[in-house]
Amino acid sequence: MSISASIKAVGMITAGAAIFINRTPLQCSDNNYEKKSVYSEEKVQPKKDEKPIRLMSYVGTVRKQVQEKYKESMEFAHKTVDEWISIENKVIETVKSVKSKDEEMLPGLLYISISTLAAPIFFRKSNFVFRYTAPLVFGIVSTSIVLPKTFGNIVEKLNGSSQGFNTVTTTMSDLKKETFEVKSKLDNSLEARIQKIRKYIFEK
Repeated sequence: MSISASIKAVGMITAGAAIFINRTPLQCSDNNYEKKSVYSEEKVQPKKDEKPIRLMSYVGTVRKQVQEKYKESMEFAHKTVDEWISIENKVIETVKSVKSKDEEMLPGLLYISISTLAAPIFFRKSNFVFRYTAPLVFGIVSTSIVLPKTFGNIVEKLNGSSQGFNTVTTTMSDLKKETFEVKSKLDNSLEARIQKIRKYIFEK
């Protein structure tokens, strides 16, 4: 083996050893060594604060107002229905309290309706006062005749509930009483005069 060949072999070994020494720390220096991706990573852009546009805010306001109005209308509807149910129950209780068990309501109401509707016919040629008050008078009079006990209960109920109606009925009752008293006095006076006339005639 020649000297030049030996020198080349030693140089190659020395170069290989140097390369090995320099590469080993680069590979082992980082325990968390990760292989880098071939593709470029996407940059995450920060999100901007999106401000609501004018139309969106207007629509939201309108929707809120509509919801409030709908809620108010539903509450008003429920309140109205409850009031009507309460009124209906009161009317039913009032009718039951004034209705007489000894009287039949259906035939009586039929007679009262016929007399009330017939009143304007009788007074069609009279002035408007009689024409418009006749149905009310005929209805009251027919009720007192056809359903006397029920009519009495109605009058008592109105007297107990209204002071003004009580005053009116008291005045009418007093007027009726005075009318009968005057009528009785006139009848007695007329009867006395007739008897005197008869006595005078028979004595002649």
